Amino acid sequence: MSETKANTSDLLTWAHLKRLGRSDNGNRWYPDARAPAWVHAYLKRFRPPSRQFPWSLARALLTRKFLDHARTVDPDWVATLTDQ
Repeated sequence: MSETKANTSDLLTWAHLKRLGRSDNGNRWYPDARAPAWVHAYLKRFRPPSRQFPWSLARALLTRKFLDHARTVDPDWVATLTDQ
């Protein structure tokens, strides 16, 4: 495996997402002001949370695709998020 590929352990977790957003009374997760603007822009392409898909935005951030995008856009942010 090449070093540029992320390991499964390198992916973001729910603990990381708790630092980026909040769940409402319906247990739907949304990013809040702590998330950078480019994260909000990235999430605009995904289905907004609903009763049937409460974690649609959160699940998008748990993917390797998002992490690769984040490393391209703001590698310092990824480093600080994953080092905590």
